[in-house]
This record gives sequence, structure tokens and C-alpha cells, in this order.
Amino acid sequence: IIGQDIFLDLTASSETDFEARSLPAPGGVSAALPNRGEFFGRSDQVFVQNYFSFTAELFEGDTVFQPVHWLARLQPVYNINYTDTQERGLLSPNPARGTGRTDDFLALQEAFLEIHLGDMSDNYDFIASRFGNQPFNSDFRGFIFNDVNSGARLFGNAGNNRWQYNLALFNMREKDSNSGLNTFDSRDQNVFIANLYRQDFLWHGYTAQWSLQANRQGLLDVNPEPD
Repeated sequence: IIGQDIFLDLTASSETDFEARSLPAPGGVSAALPNRGEFFGRSDQVFVQNYFSFTAELFEGDTVFQPVHWLARLQPVYNINYTDTQERGLLSPNPARGTGRTDDFLALQEAFLEIHLGDMSDNYDFIASRFGNQPFNSDFRGFIFNDVNSGARLFGNAGNNRWQYNLALFNMREKDSNSGLNTFDSRDQNVFIANLYRQDFLWHGYTAQWSLQANRQGLLDVNPEPD
């Protein structure tokens, strides 16, 4: 859109998740059906989630062989969800609210700036940084930390991409309960991650990983001292 090396990429998507299940659910003292004396109530449950997202990426650089020089990414996401449990008291402790719930939520899920700090070799081994709400998977398969959250990250590679490394610090945001999307509220929780990957470790096709992960959660003072 500007000259020969500044590009704009726009993407719109819609993702729908549907789940229907049947499992034991308590009938409670205010069951949905009258004169129901059994401990378990009706067991059918339906969940529908729909995510509408729009992504805008503005970046500089010919990315066929080399990383971007800089990149700015914004991704607002709108969620609408519906739940029906057929029994009262499961979605809300107030039985007057019934058995169904429709909710929606709008979030700025991703908003980050990536800056290319330099090339480390003729084969475009590089070092770069990223600041803002960004996706990150810390441990190859996502068993420990796999999230989109607010943080700063230093990353890159070396040795013709056989080495990859990350240093990241995240100040975690609260999630909306029904959609799972980010809010702007802080959780008073900081996560630090450092990892290192080595491809073709010992033999071809085998990847080894070293990872250090730390979590610091603020404690609630239940008896605060007066000022």
C-alpha cells in the first residue's frame, strides 16, 4: 500500500463451536419440572459459541526470505454464545433465571507491535521483539502455557534456524467467563518464560527443548492495615 515494501493484510473469519451432551445434572430444590423428587434432573445440555474476528496487519519487508522489519497487528473479536441445560440452578444460583442463557462479548484480543532488531547471519537468522497482546506457546505442545495475553517478548534464532529461543514476560489479563476472551482488567499475576529449542539434536528430526517458567500471583490481603 506504500511503496514496494509496506503491505496491509486484512482477514475476516467466523468460527462456530457446537456441543451437545447428556450427563447427570442435579435437580435441586427448584427443579425445572414440578413434582420431581429424584436427585438427578434432566441431563441434556447444549452449548453454542460463535466468534467473529477481523485482523489487520501492517508490516514492512519482503517476507519471502527474511523476517518483517516491523509489524503492527490488531484483532478485535466479537463472541456470542448460547447455553441450555434444561435444569435450573446450573447457570445461576437464582432459579428464576431459568435454564438458558445468551451472552455476548467484544474484545481487543490481539494488539501488538513487532520490531526486527537485526540479522545474525547471511541466512537471515534474526533477533526481534514484540510488545502488547500477543499469542504465545511456551512449551512446544502447549501443556504449560498457551495463551493470548499482554506482555513483552524477545525472540529469534541462530545456526540456520536450528536454534530458537524466547524470553517473555506477561502481565496476565482477566478472561470473560462465558467467551474466554481477554478483558482489560489485570489479574495481578506475572508469568516469566525462557526457553530454547534445538532442532536435529543428536540425530535428524529430533527436537530438544529447555524451558524455565515462573509464575508470581499477587496475594489478597484479607486484613489490610489502615493508612
